[in-house]
Amino acid sequence: MKLRICHLYGNLLNTYGDNGNLLMLQYLARQKGLEVETTLVSLKDPFIADDFDLLFIGGGQDHEQKVIAKDLTSKRDELVKYIERGGVGLENHNGRTFLGEGEKPLGTVVSGHGNNGEDHSEGAIYKNMFCSYFHGPLLVRNRHLAQRLIDTAVKQKEKLEDAYDIAVAEEAYQEFQTNQVAHSREEMKELLDLKTE
Repeated sequence: MKLRICHLYGNLLNTYGDNGNLLMLQYLARQKGLEVETTLVSLKDPFIADDFDLLFIGGGQDHEQKVIAKDLTSKRDELVKYIERGGVGLENHNGRTFLGEGEKPLGTVVSGHGNNGEDHSEGAIYKNMFCSYFHGPLLVRNRHLAQRLIDTAVKQKEKLEDAYDIAVAEEAYQEFQTNQVAHSREEMKELLDLKTE
């Protein structure tokens, strides 16, 4: 099986050693016997939700964030589609974060500020998207999280492939039924034509 990873803005958002996180994902996926294909999607490149099994977005400086913010709007609809259908990803962010409806924290802060300095939460999980403010090699230091991302991506890929196979089979059955009805009508017409002769 091929694991298709999108490194979104990887050439601009790599301030905190995020390439190490990407390398960890690739390494562990290969250890599981997966073929790995990584694609850099950056400014003016289209992001197509159906093309990827795992999405990785690193952290960046203010200037780079301003640059990508303008481009990100062109990818919005496909990113929403990816996330809402259960696409898997990891995002590194900064700033004060407050969790919204349907979101839960990635972890609890024992010492430090966490998302906002108020609720002791760190990061966020929404569906299969994992977000963190941890800088540096988060996945290298938390191998279990990297493995969870890969395992979840594989399960989602299998689920989508199964759904596709079912849809193809249903379409083929409908076509068969339509052809059978059309074929039966033709046979009936021929029989009626023979009787009137």
